[in-house]
Amino acid sequence: MVAAGACVREETTHKATGNVLFRQGSIDAAIAEYTKAIAANPDDAEAWILSGNALFERGDGAEAERAFRRALDLAPSARAARRGLAKLAMSRGDHASAEKHLAELLRLHPADAQGQREHGALLLGRGDLGGAEQALQRALTLDPQDAGTLYLQGRVQARRGRHRQALATCDAVARAAPGRAWADYCRAVAYAQQGSKDAALLSLGRAIERGIENADSVRSDEALASLRADPRFTALLARAHPAR
Repeated sequence: MVAAGACVREETTHKATGNVLFRQGSIDAAIAEYTKAIAANPDDAEAWILSGNALFERGDGAEAERAFRRALDLAPSARAARRGLAKLAMSRGDHASAEKHLAELLRLHPADAQGQREHGALLLGRGDLGGAEQALQRALTLDPQDAGTLYLQGRVQARRGRHRQALATCDAVARAAPGRAWADYCRAVAYAQQGSKDAALLSLGRAIERGIENADSVRSDEALASLRADPRFTALLARAHPAR
């Protein structure tokens, strides 16, 4: 019994240390800690999920998938493992598999706000604006202050031509996540869709100042397509950074 208790304490320590390292951006070191946690208790589904998330961040999709599937073997209703597999499928452009994983997640856990949000994001990416808005509204009913969900809802509203409503939602993003870049990027999208180029570029500049770093994703964002020919857009992107 003493040895078993020691193992439980050991794996918990490794997971906690790994989580700190992960938040600091030390992905390889975090993976090493999660690996130690798994060695201490190979049946710890949470350790497999944490490892899968870190492996995904490192770009090791095959090992991330193995970790998420092992977690599901151990805990078939594990929400984070389903979300991890959906995220992995999305990164591969496999929307059908992503939808399958999210559908199973929401069948088991219909009140999972994060799952509803990710389903909305998937539908938005596919161009199903009505379905996306419904999924995001379900997520907001469950968690009205989630900044990520509000941001996506603002994008949907802008794409559907409801620009004033979209800007009000962007204001809600600012209240939910003060000082973060999301609200300004949300406004950039809303203004660009409205045709207000100057306001869109001003908001985009503020978003970059507040931490939007992936110039590639901004450049390829179809919601900002109307800005691409403007030299100010190119100048703003020069202040961001390409994807790592």
